[in-house]
Amino acid sequence: MNPQPAVAQIGEAIEAWIQANGTAVELARRMDVRQEQISRWRRGHTFPMYQSLTRLEEILGVRLEPNR
Repeated sequence: MNPQPAVAQIGEAIEAWIQANGTAVELARRMDVRQEQISRWRRGHTFPMYQSLTRLEEILGVRLEPNR
């Protein structure tokens, strides 16, 4: 089983990117997902799939560390 980053860590990273770079709509466009999906990740309601998670790391410029 692969450890996953903390949901809060993902939300915080998304929030920081939005504060520095634009809007959730822009992030969604770059991710090629709906804005509602960004909102769900940001609030911790859902967790990105692996492909989305790696793309999110690229766009946000962060490495989301797995829970131990």
